[in-house]
Amino acid sequence: MMEVLKKLLHLLSPLGTVGNSYNPVTALGSDLLGYWDANRADLITQSGGAVSSWKDIVAGYDAAQATGAAQPIYSSSSFAGAPGVTFDGTAAHLTLASHPFPTGSTGCEMWALVQSDAPSSDATTRSIAAYGGGTSTGVQRAIRRTVVTSVNRAQVASGNGSAVAIADTQADFSTQHVVRGVISSTNETISVDGNTGTSTAVVSTTGSGVFRIGSLASTAAGNFLQGKVAAILITKALSVDKAAALLAYLSDRANATLSTFTQDGSTWPWYGYATQPSSMYVAATNKTWVSWLAWSGYSQEARVAVYDHAAQTWSKTYLAGDVLLSGDDHCVPSLCRDSDGYIYCFHGPHNQNIQVTRSKNPDDPSHWVTLPEIAGSYTYPHPTFIGGKIYLFMRTFDSGQSNFPLVLRVGTVSGGAISWAAEKRILDWSSKRCYQGNHILVGTDIHFVLAWADVNDTTRQNVYYCIYNTTDGSVRNFAGSTTVASGSQPINLTTADASFKIVDQSGATHEGNIPQFCFDTNGKPHVTYMDGATGGPYSLLHTMSSDGSTWIAAETVGSFSTAGQHRFDGHCIVPLTGGDVEAYWVDTGSAFTRGGSIARNQRLSGAWGTKSTVQAAGTKGLDVPTTVRDNVDAFRVALCEVSATNSTGNNCWAYGGSGFITRRRDPIRKFTMASEHLFDRMSSTPSAARQVIYDTLIRNLQAAGLWDLIDGLYLLKAHDRQAAKLNIRKGIWDLAETDTANLTFVTDGYFAGNGSSSLLTASVVPSTLIAQAAASGTANILRYAQNSAHVWGVVGNLGDAAAAFGFDDPTNGYRAVANLNATQLVARLNEATDVTYTVGAGTGFAGITRVDATNVSANVGGSAQGPTAAASQGSPTVGFTVCGLGSASSNRQVLAAGFGKALTAAQFETLRTIVNTDLTAF
Repeated sequence: MMEVLKKLLHLLSPLGTVGNSYNPVTALGSDLLGYWDANRADLITQSGGAVSSWKDIVAGYDAAQATGAAQPIYSSSSFAGAPGVTFDGTAAHLTLASHPFPTGSTGCEMWALVQSDAPSSDATTRSIAAYGGGTSTGVQRAIRRTVVTSVNRAQVASGNGSAVAIADTQADFSTQHVVRGVISSTNETISVDGNTGTSTAVVSTTGSGVFRIGSLASTAAGNFLQGKVAAILITKALSVDKAAALLAYLSDRANATLSTFTQDGSTWPWYGYATQPSSMYVAATNKTWVSWLAWSGYSQEARVAVYDHAAQTWSKTYLAGDVLLSGDDHCVPSLCRDSDGYIYCFHGPHNQNIQVTRSKNPDDPSHWVTLPEIAGSYTYPHPTFIGGKIYLFMRTFDSGQSNFPLVLRVGTVSGGAISWAAEKRILDWSSKRCYQGNHILVGTDIHFVLAWADVNDTTRQNVYYCIYNTTDGSVRNFAGSTTVASGSQPINLTTADASFKIVDQSGATHEGNIPQFCFDTNGKPHVTYMDGATGGPYSLLHTMSSDGSTWIAAETVGSFSTAGQHRFDGHCIVPLTGGDVEAYWVDTGSAFTRGGSIARNQRLSGAWGTKSTVQAAGTKGLDVPTTVRDNVDAFRVALCEVSATNSTGNNCWAYGGSGFITRRRDPIRKFTMASEHLFDRMSSTPSAARQVIYDTLIRNLQAAGLWDLIDGLYLLKAHDRQAAKLNIRKGIWDLAETDTANLTFVTDGYFAGNGSSSLLTASVVPSTLIAQAAASGTANILRYAQNSAHVWGVVGNLGDAAAAFGFDDPTNGYRAVANLNATQLVARLNEATDVTYTVGAGTGFAGITRVDATNVSANVGGSAQGPTAAASQGSPTVGFTVCGLGSASSNRQVLAAGFGKALTAAQFETLRTIVNTDLTAF
């Protein structure tokens, strides 16, 4: 509680501006314990650059090195063009013989502005700064560089007799970074460049002894740093605002210019061949928007950034929408812009409802609002805006997954709101999958190419060219010789083969993939497609039409790899000047299951040249080079790494006629993206102090590993009625009121029903979503499952002692409820029989969790109960209710509630502690 109050008080205290006027000494005051800064050349003793002494700014603590061979090297320009001290990774280090910093379990923070130069192939853990001394790392504290799964990572370590270390999981710790290691009385956290951090529990037993820069603090120096140091700071535990200001100051000094525009890509940041456009150029503002599926370290998210061509700068990265699945890369986003400048982002699950978000303001990526989802069994959204409407092509499927047609939903746009017409089938190929490539708007027509796959997607074949007329809904072939009226659709495979097919790959020994196309500057269409014998090898082929009716014979552009799953590798084609075109594809990827290096070839004056490598693969393969819609020369395509899991972020590049578009590391944000997105959804912006409380809640849940276990999280103790009903975890499943007149809301208090007719309901029905996922053969968007679930709430009074939150099933009784009355907890979770625990006094926190098909456990006010035998029988059939259960109202006061997948006893207690801390702060 005191820590939260301290954060609030510090938030309201001025620190001065970050930048040239910011000074850590004055800004941090007595919280600053030690500070070595390469900018203070007057405190560095060096000869020919060799450093024999580096004194700190606070008290002149002297980190020294008398041995010439072990002296690091000072330069006025070695750190991103600014002063830095270089450590050779072999012997160089500096030692303060007796450190003055916190020992035992007393907390502190260790900060470094550092550049790691060790390659990821170097498995040695290398120390940036450490103190504590002795022969054992078990009594030291250190911030270090390590390697995890062939990726450089930052690490914090503090011993409890044995060394306890935890590595960051998000940032590739190469080039310049700001590292923050926080050691408290109970745990340690490592954070890089202001990310959410990774934590582990430890009670430190730090000893007295030496402090070192560039080495461990053991009796004998070792684990030497290979890299450059610009600043080292040791501080007391910092408040949120002091840490944010220091982070911004150090990050600005890092001035890191990266060849990538982001390093947080999920397994597949986009599906460049199947979901488009993920990026688009907006001529009205001379900016290119890019969206991608990102990995936050806890869950998948749809993120966006904008490149300003005039200023040659990037915006910050922003959260456009929470992706509901954590392990399915079909959730990638696509974008379009309406005539008022609003940007729409379509994303979310595979073969389920499409999620829609919209920029809160025209042409502004910084704030997003959630629109109603598009109900259906959809994937691969392809939006186009024209004439006040969004034409959204998607793929759906029939019962039993026996057929996957191409469908269209048309949305009429008004003031940023969308009214969707009913689904219309455009192509239905009976026991086939439709795989649509990119699409291009020409006048009032939408041109697109596609291929088919068999129902099990073991083979993809052919190239079809279709033109959809937005004025009458008809579809015609390229030559204009066949037009299928709206009323005669869907187009079957027989008609498609006879009239719309431009490349024939029929036959049991031939296959391809999803085609791509573009128009050159003379208005001629060019199509690229994969072609080869079943199982490979595969070639990238090209055809084009110069007369508007016929297509030239296939031309070879290049070749793909032949191993593994490379039949799914991607490609794209973009226009150059003078009628020339340029193709990108995956090449030399035999070392990877998917992806490889990205190659490029140009067709100049009607002839293809020799391929060149745009970006060579490193530890991961690259794939799905993706066309920027309506691209300009400076930014033609986006490239990305791909991976099988989300254990590490994937790099993404922006590429154009002048090469890669560099980007400075994202400016530091005070709040998590999830917090920013939550504030955007609130009709009344919370106060600065309240924003800190919300953000602290989210950070704590993320750091504890709980964020991705939660589906619904409601804090009804809020500043207004609308905010109290928001699902904090996701942009959907907010609470809706029934009988508002009799539903009581108390600001910073609770919601309460009247015991007869008023309650709150979220439109999330477990049985429906579980069945939908099973039918689609994809992961469920709901973490909550029949044999893995939790539900909880916090009640403020006994009232009528009726159930005040949970899921109901009036037919079978398969409820999810934890009803705390005056003497006991009466609960059930996906079963028809109550489990009773004699504990509790009718108020406070109560919840139940199911970790398997046969047992449940509970938490009542911090008291763990169970496990208790209770076999699951089914899932609830009614949405999540608060101030009641099902249709039955309760007059009990509800302060908070939530649900999700199974929690261990320790996780449940951590959740309770975090929620109660937040409620107390409010």
